[in-house]
Amino acid sequence: MADLTAEDWRKNMKDLARNPAKLHPPVFAPLLMACAAQIDAATVTEMVNDGTQIRKNLSGLGRMLCLNAITCSVPSGLEAEALGATLDYSQWPPTIISAPDPAGINDISSQTHSRRLEASLDATRQLVSGAPDGPLLLAALTGPATLVEQMRAGNPDMPEDALYELVGQALAFIARSYAEAGINVVQVHETANTAINNPHWKGALRTIANIARFHRVPFIVALADNSRALTAAPLLAATPAPEADTYGQLFDADPAQWPSNWSPETRWISTAGDAPANFDLARLMQIVQAL
Repeated sequence: MADLTAEDWRKNMKDLARNPAKLHPPVFAPLLMACAAQIDAATVTEMVNDGTQIRKNLSGLGRMLCLNAITCSVPSGLEAEALGATLDYSQWPPTIISAPDPAGINDISSQTHSRRLEASLDATRQLVSGAPDGPLLLAALTGPATLVEQMRAGNPDMPEDALYELVGQALAFIARSYAEAGINVVQVHETANTAINNPHWKGALRTIANIARFHRVPFIVALADNSRALTAAPLLAATPAPEADTYGQLFDADPAQWPSNWSPETRWISTAGDAPANFDLARLMQIVQAL
């Protein structure tokens, strides 16, 4: 990776928000939330519910790996839980046990909250105030199509357009909360591209993108499957279709599968999901240094 200052990286992110086609050295932003718990031998569940622990562990791992970007959240049920879902934390990422009836959510600002979301936002604020010229901060969130499927269990009969509207508003509220806390990039993750031609999905993306644009924060869509170009945001794809207008690469969640090279047009590199919690940190350092 290029040896640039924090100011350079921030300028590149502003360029990405304004003009995604402009070339600049790639930013490497892997999702390493669970791995960071190893820094002070905490469990992942303990860490993600404590803003100070998140800040200490993420900044410690970032320094150890010399990362120019660290993630303050990962797709792990945080958004569904903030909307009232019950999660099983016996493993990471946690699984959703039950979802609320989304039709009963009528005030996004007052009904979108959880201890874990507040801890993540608190960690973001601590990282910004403690090191304003430190690494770029990324909020990696669950994408609208994935969140729709998670919430659908609470009311299978709820019309799709209404469900996407609710999810779009909730994710926009969460994105705004992160932007106000000082996040530098908002990225949403979808596990498949089955919704790519769905106008309701595109509408939800536009809702989130508008909030990000207002706060001058780049908004990135990360798809695990092949995809076509999107107009709402820059797009990451693990194996983009030939006609895809992509601005980065999406590496595997497992660091052992990371490639050692990337396209010269790449501006942003992230991962498809959170790395395994027990991945050996010494090996992780070797892999990152080889990039």
